Amino acid sequence: MPADDCASEHLLRDALARVSGAWHAAEYRFEPVVGGTMAAVWRGVSSTSQAPDVALRLTPKPAALISRIAELVDGVAGVECPQTVAVGTVETKTRPRTVHVCTWIGKGAVDRSDPYGLGQDLARLHSALARPDAGDFTDA
Repeated sequence: MPADDCASEHLLRDALARVSGAWHAAEYRFEPVVGGTMAAVWRGVSSTSQAPDVALRLTPKPAALISRIAELVDGVAGVECPQTVAVGTVETKTRPRTVHVCTWIGKGAVDRSDPYGLGQDLARLHSALARPDAGDFTDA
């Protein structure tokens, strides 16, 4: 196994251990996801159809900020958003990272037949985030 794969597996194991009290990953198989993000991301695919697929993210953003954003996003209706399952912190060689487990909402390739879909989703999301109970996120 290449060194990068070993490091990735070690990070995943540590991240899963940090959220094990809030969420159980035994029925999931994890695969790394690559993309344009500062976070290390794995997709957890459930071995049963009863549980949703999840995203496990290791991000440099503080756990308190991730939790605040999760509370806000979990209350959004009308736009498909990830629902937070667990948040924790893990120490890495370079710095602490926040473990964020949330439902997977990846849809694959963009549907170019509906060019207005993204704009409509952004407008609905903006309206949902403007609700009075959303809190103040000006520092974020």
